[in-house]
Amino acid sequence: MAARRPAGTRTRCGDTDTGGTGAVTPPLRAPCDTPVPTQGTSQWVTLDFPRPVKVSQLHIQFQGGFSSRLCTLEGCRTGEELVKISELYPQDSHAMQRFQVEETVLDKLKITFGSSTDFFGRVVIYHLGVLGERL
Repeated sequence: MAARRPAGTRTRCGDTDTGGTGAVTPPLRAPCDTPVPTQGTSQWVTLDFPRPVKVSQLHIQFQGGFSSRLCTLEGCRTGEELVKISELYPQDSHAMQRFQVEETVLDKLKITFGSSTDFFGRVVIYHLGVLGERL
């Protein structure tokens, strides 16, 4: 599952202040050159995988000045409620950042970006990679 979105994976992003409305993002291996669609206190990205995966790492590259100081990862199997997996604390940097996460089997992964470094709460992601294995 490294740096490539499996066929059938659905990706959604949005703003928690507006009930999560948003546009479909490009494939995970392509640069994401548009910001999460709206601004506010927290934005999120949800990945729905076509079959179970075991997630072990998250790679993320922000635009410097438009980073998130806190990323909360939640996941679940189909038909279950989201459960918190991990909290990550990225730096306000344009560099690729890599995080080990507790290996978790899931069908859905939600990443919430809180505490933006931008005054208006905007978050800009250039690369988002979820690594692990397909089951």
